[in-house]
Formats: sequence, C-alpha cells, structure tokens
Amino acid sequence: MPSVGNITGFQLDQLKPAEGTQIGKPLPASNSVVEINVLGKSDSGNYRLLIAGNFFQSSLPINVLPGEILLARVIGTNPFTLSLGNLMTAKGITQGTIAMLLSKLNLGKSENAGKLLKILLSSKKPVVKSKLEKLINMLENENIKLNDQQLNFLMQVLGSTDTSYKYLNKSYAGLFQHEIEDVHNEIFECVKNLSNSNIPDGLRSLINKSLILNLTDEDGVVNAIGIKGKSNLSADLTSLLNEMANDSKVSEVVKSKTEILKDALIRNNLIRANYQKIGLYSEFIILYTDNKFELFKYQIHKKNDGQFSTSFGFELNMKPEQLGQITIDGYLSGNNLNVDFEASDEVLGFLESGKDSLVESLTKGVKINPNINFCLKTKGDNSAGSRDGLGINVTV
Repeated sequence: MPSVGNITGFQLDQLKPAEGTQIGKPLPASNSVVEINVLGKSDSGNYRLLIAGNFFQSSLPINVLPGEILLARVIGTNPFTLSLGNLMTAKGITQGTIAMLLSKLNLGKSENAGKLLKILLSSKKPVVKSKLEKLINMLENENIKLNDQQLNFLMQVLGSTDTSYKYLNKSYAGLFQHEIEDVHNEIFECVKNLSNSNIPDGLRSLINKSLILNLTDEDGVVNAIGIKGKSNLSADLTSLLNEMANDSKVSEVVKSKTEILKDALIRNNLIRANYQKIGLYSEFIILYTDNKFELFKYQIHKKNDGQFSTSFGFELNMKPEQLGQITIDGYLSGNNLNVDFEASDEVLGFLESGKDSLVESLTKGVKINPNINFCLKTKGDNSAGSRDGLGINVTV
C-alpha cells in the first residue's frame, strides 16, 4: 500500500509534500494534469487525499467535502508540487485539452460543459467537479441560454463565495440573461412615461426623491449625493400599488406601468447584488434638465487589493448631437480628486463654463478637493495612466 505523505508549505493554490515522503507509485510527469480525490477530513483539519495512486494529507486552499474530485497540474516532482488554479497556459487551452479534461471528469462533451471549463481554465480558478457538474446540469435541464459573456459573469459570481452554489437554481441563473444596462434603460423609460402621465402625488413624490436628479434645482448637483432608496423603492411601490388597486381615479395604464417599474427595480437590485460580489458597482441616475430626462449610467470596479481602481464606465445620453464624445480619466485618493476631461474644442468650452459650479459643489457637498483639467481630445488617443486610489475611466 502506498505510504501516506504529508503535503505542506503550499502558497495560494500550490501543494507540496514534506521532504523525504515515501511515494508508493510513480508520480506523474511535470505539467501533466491529475485528479485529486478527497477521501475525508481528519480531526486536525487536514484532508486525506488520493493523488495518482498515492495517499497524502494536507490542508487545502478551498473548502471541499469528502468525495470531491479536483484537477491539479504537476509543477514539479522533487518535491512533488501541484497547482490547483493554474492548470495550463493560454496556448494550452484548446478544444482537444478541454475534451480530454471533461472526459477525465466524466462530464460529457456538451457545448456548455466546454465553455464553462474553458472559463475556469482561462481565469485560473480551481476546477471542482461537483460545482461544475451542478451548473452544467442546471443549464441543460432548465434550457437556460446564456451567451459567453453572461456565462463568464455567472462563473465569476459563483466563484466569489463558497456558498454561492447552494442557491443555484433556474430563477437565480435566469437573472444572468438580463444585462443590467438593459434594466437601467427599462427603468428610465418607465420613469419618463409615468412622470409625463397623470399619476397620484404620492407616486410622483416617491419617484422624484428616489430616482430623479433635477438639474433645474440650483442645489441639484449637491443633492445628487442624496439620491438613494433604490433598494427599498420596490417595496414602497408595492404599497402604493395596493393603495391604487381599487382607486378608480388611477388609470389601469398607470397601474400597469408602476407594476413594470417595480419589477424592473427588483431585477436591478438582484443583478446589482451579483455585480457587487465581484467588486463591481453599477448604478444610474436619471437627470432632468431643459424639460428633458437623460439617463446617466456609471460603474466602479473595486480591485482585489481592497482599493478602488479603474474603471468608471459612463454612458451619458444628454444632448449627444451637441456634445459628441467626452472622455474622463480621473483618480480619487483620500479626499483628493484629479480629473481630466478630453473632448472636442467646442465641447470643452461648454464644460469649462460649468467648472466653478462643479468645484464648489464637490467641495461643499461631498467634501472632496477637486483638481479639474480640460484638454483637447486627440483622435485615436485612448491611453490612460495608472495611479493609486480610485480610477475613473469614463466614456460618454
């Protein structure tokens, strides 16, 4: 019987046996991919593992149950070193290797299986058979169609916590069929339609306070920071819908549009929560100015090191014929904000005219020290610098 080795000293996803461990069977060659069979867990917290016919004990960088099967790449044989999250290089991820690994795991060769495994390999995430198998079966059995980008997003969210797979079902996976930008557009259209309709004062007040930034208000920019309540707005709309149910003064069209808005806000909150699991914050503000509604969408990405960094992705539909493209690159470090506006000469004049008001609003309203610069946009210049802190990369 092979002797029991003691895998120690791994860093991140690397596992190493103690020097001098007796190996019962020949070890696989370097760069080969092997199965790790999890046999159980000892009282000390170490796992009992079967690898290529040899038994080992070790802690693992991920939590798994007895009976689990993992894939690992052999980094070296002296000492025997494995990697859980770096199974192959980008060039090594081919249709042939994907088919070979799916066969090794006995997971079939469906299109979804291949795409999901490729995502794990490309993102250098551990391949855990039970999780991969559950996701493949759910997508196949429930006939859920997700494109490559949506599958990638789903895998990122599911990989963000150990408990995510417990809540995996048709309804949850179905959320990933909705792009959050499309949901923002749906909310925007609902708000415009309702605001231009004869609606109860309570409904109008709720929408105005929670979703609309009125730029005709001289305190509008400062009040932008106070716009909040999207998370509770769906519950408030439900209460209003119950009140309006038997009110003959409220048209059925208004009731229907309010119901649609409520449902869109619920989807927005659920999808937004998934974004936040991977450090991505996607928000929107509906602006009102010059008797027009405009949708302002933005994103903040939080890096794994705990600092906010690149990228604010802005889409601004305000007077596109007049403004054209505007690029904003900026970084927030502490209370100091550095922002560079790049646009055409005509647009820069428009932006500079509001600089003093913007600086005053940021300084007094949100206690930020802004340094705002304007520069002429060079055609084809999409470069961006790199600084510490909060990175903003905005394209309008």
